[in-house]
This record gives sequence, C-alpha cells and structure tokens, in this order.
Amino acid sequence: MTCTAGGRLVLKSGGARRLTLVVSPGPSAVADGQHRIDVFYRGPHGHLWTSWWDGGQWWSAPTDLGGVELSSEPAAIAGGPHGIDVFHRGPNNHLWTSWWPNQPGGQFWSAPADLGGEALTSAPTAVEEPG
Repeated sequence: MTCTAGGRLVLKSGGARRLTLVVSPGPSAVADGQHRIDVFYRGPHGHLWTSWWDGGQWWSAPTDLGGVELSSEPAAIAGGPHGIDVFHRGPNNHLWTSWWPNQPGGQFWSAPADLGGEALTSAPTAVEEPG
C-alpha cells in the first residue's frame, strides 16, 4: 500500500493487479479487524470509503460506506468494543463515528452517529485502550 503526494492510494496484492484510488490525503489503516487489513479514506462526495485485504490475492473493490460528508480525514481503531471503529469530523464539526460489529452474523456497517459535544477544529485521532 502506498499513498502518493498526489492523493492516490495504491493497493497492491501478491499478484500483478494494482488498485489505484484517488483520495484526499490521510487514509487510516487497521489490522486484526473483520478483515486482515482495512483502509479508510474520504472518497468521492466526501463520504467514508473503505477497501480491505483478507490475505487473498486481491484487495476488495472500493466501498462507499455512505452517510454524511466528512470534514476531516478518518481515524480508525480495531479491537475496541466493536470490531472496527472509525472516527471523523462531520459536516457540523462534531465528532462522528461508524463501526463494524464484532459479533457473529455482524455483516453491516453502522449508520454514522453524531457524538455531539464541542466543535472540532482538527481531525480526530483514535487510540485503543489495552485490556
């Protein structure tokens, strides 16, 4: 995986196939989620997008997670109370989140949720607390 200065995210698998996505700077990647590597970025229409690699030969097709327009880059963590949590500043400058459920049969991303609070002036970061 390479992110170029021109805002292109290049995902390479073991084969000759290469997937190039035009994204804003600052994708966020996590390992040990539902898939082996998950990459999140602000894509077309300002939505949260993802691509993942599950150890196979190819990366997934880019997937629009829909929802609201991001006003910052996403920050992702794996292994928290959900399988994967992604945070970003939303259109109203509040902290927003979406998550992948870490439970049997969990197969859909949550709808984006506004966590409220004070207006953010920068992109959030996320850290998983051990234990």
